[in-house]
Amino acid sequence: MSNALASMTGFARAEGSAAGLAWVWELRSVNGRGLDLRFRLPAGWDALEPGLREAAGKLLKRGNVTANLSVKRESVRCERSRARAALGCRASSSLPLAVQCSGTREPDDR
Repeated sequence: MSNALASMTGFARAEGSAAGLAWVWELRSVNGRGLDLRFRLPAGWDALEPGLREAAGKLLKRGNVTANLSVKRESVRCERSRARAALGCRASSSLPLAVQCSGTREPDDR
C-alpha cells in the first residue's frame, strides 16, 4: 500500500550545518489544483532555484508550496589569526587582535 497524503496542508522545518554555515529550510503547503512553487532564497543563492524546482516537481504533484531557506555563518572565525598561530606568527601589530577576530573585514579580506 502506498503512503498517500490525506491532506496537502502542512509545515516542515529542517536545520543543519555544513562548511561553517548554518541553514534552515521551512516549507509550507496548502491545497491547490496545480503545483505552485515559491522559493525564498538568500541573496546570491538564486542559482539553486532551477534545480530545486526540478527536484520538487518530481516529488510533488499539486498544492501551493512556499520554501524558505535561511543561511547564517555558524560563528565568526578568525581565519587569519588561526593561520598565523598555526605558523607561529604573531598577529599584525597594526590591528588589535580583537578587531581582526570581530568579523570586521579588512579591505583585502575577500
